[in-house]
Amino acid sequence: MVLIKEREFNKTIGFFGLLMLGVGATVGAGIFVLLGEATVLTGPSVVIAFVINFIIAIVIATHYAEMASLSPVEGGGYSFIEEAFGSSAYYIGWLIWLGNIAYAGFCSVAFALYVTNGTSISPFLVAIATLAIFSVVNLTGIRSVIEIEKLLTVVLIVIFCVFTVRGASFFDLSNFSNIFPNGVLALLPATSLVFLCYVGFETITTISAEVKNPTKNIPKALIWSVIISGALYISFSLVFAGAVDHSAITNPDTALLQFFRTDIMRLALFAAALFAILSSLNIGLMAASRNAYALARDGFLPNVFSKLSKKDSPVYAIVLSSVVAMLLIFSGTATSIASVSNFSYMLVVSMVCMSVITLRRKPVKTVMKRFYKVPLYPYSSYFGIVAPLLLIPFLDQSALLIGAIWLVIGFFFYNAWRSEAFKQILGRPKRK
Repeated sequence: MVLIKEREFNKTIGFFGLLMLGVGATVGAGIFVLLGEATVLTGPSVVIAFVINFIIAIVIATHYAEMASLSPVEGGGYSFIEEAFGSSAYYIGWLIWLGNIAYAGFCSVAFALYVTNGTSISPFLVAIATLAIFSVVNLTGIRSVIEIEKLLTVVLIVIFCVFTVRGASFFDLSNFSNIFPNGVLALLPATSLVFLCYVGFETITTISAEVKNPTKNIPKALIWSVIISGALYISFSLVFAGAVDHSAITNPDTALLQFFRTDIMRLALFAAALFAILSSLNIGLMAASRNAYALARDGFLPNVFSKLSKKDSPVYAIVLSSVVAMLLIFSGTATSIASVSNFSYMLVVSMVCMSVITLRRKPVKTVMKRFYKVPLYPYSSYFGIVAPLLLIPFLDQSALLIGAIWLVIGFFFYNAWRSEAFKQILGRPKRK
């Protein structure tokens, strides 16, 4: 088995920047839009949904950590799976690209929903404009993205802590008198929906080749991103469930604006939501462009999308990802777009866990040492494979349809890649 050959990138990202990237991508649009919808679905037991997903996320993060320490290349989960399964991993790369594209589209719509709340302005136009602006930000290079992310994330964490402490004063224990108002089974679709809230940490691995001391910094950043995000999510959802009666939520997409009873705190929450959503959009778009770059690097997309600017920015991949995200924005609601992203991520993270098992059984000879190993192997790997797959049936049905159509398109693209007739068009590199 031959490891992916990556070009040399400027290694400019240290541990703190990487950690802020992971936390910023994780704590974002999901909590501010999906918490309300999940609470409507399952009531105060929404806290359990976040705990379940935290457990799944921490297990999956350890698998990303082992793969990233084994081979720090651009592309994240797709590149890891390709190392384990070869060119057949194309379909996973195709899926994770959709997942990040959908996440960027979801963040754009989430931002628009908050900005246009209570106005007659079209949220779709605001979503498109927001996506276009952050596409330009990504074109300026990774250092610009990281510097913006550091600022947004630090501010966000501070504000989140303040909200949790302040919101606790509205906590009403009676809201938990019936923790399963819609039945225990209602917890399943809620858990499936908020899965998206945790997946941002994997964004760290999409820029592995640009990280200083990657075999040490990437595993640490992955684990701590999930721990910090999980602590914020579980405490915040607990306070929210205790402060807001689930039956009184009238607009799930912006339900958090009902959280506080004073205009000042609502304004502060509104500002925090914008910080978080823009932070997630910034990183989601960056990850999508790196996925497209990785696909083109390996000949699954036209070679033009693997071309980089002088600042190591995959310009054409950014433009392509932005265009597809705009198409998704017009395809449905914030919840349905989030479910598209969930569908992709659930399949991808399951395959990353499977990749660890495959490479453990077939050691890569060129690697002298694994700098990080998944604890409780192989049982944790089995859990990481199965748990996300069990949540897929509870996703929005339109998301499953879009995911199926995307896979069909990918099937034709893959066969085009294998055809000599398309060799020149795709600029397919020779593979060993």
